Amino acid sequence: RKLHEAHGRPPLLVMPAEYLSEATVPNHTSSNPANQAREQEVTPAERAYMRAWRAGGIGLWVCPEGTSDDWYWMYATVVAGAEARVLSNDEMRDHAFRMLAPSYFARCALVRLG
Repeated sequence: RKLHEAHGRPPLLVMPAEYLSEATVPNHTSSNPANQAREQEVTPAERAYMRAWRAGGIGLWVCPEGTSDDWYWMYATVVAGAEARVLSNDEMRDHAFRMLAPSYFARCALVRLG
């Protein structure tokens, strides 16, 4: 909401389909011995967020299962132009070496990720 108010454009939320299930979502902390479950239950609060996202107010791109959401949000930043900003917990270590122009990728990441 604060980004929308500051920049005048609603945010775009890019999510893999498997994270929008209202029952369970993948558990990426399953390597922790105390938390071996491969999936975790969605809480009522999380379910409410998902429903609000689907109802509108923000853009929501749902990436098909088996595809990388990273490529979707990277594409969205290129299409949106120079004013686009990204908020992500992805450190993008696995993308930098795949790019044809790594120096451009590093410069783009420096400017757009903050």
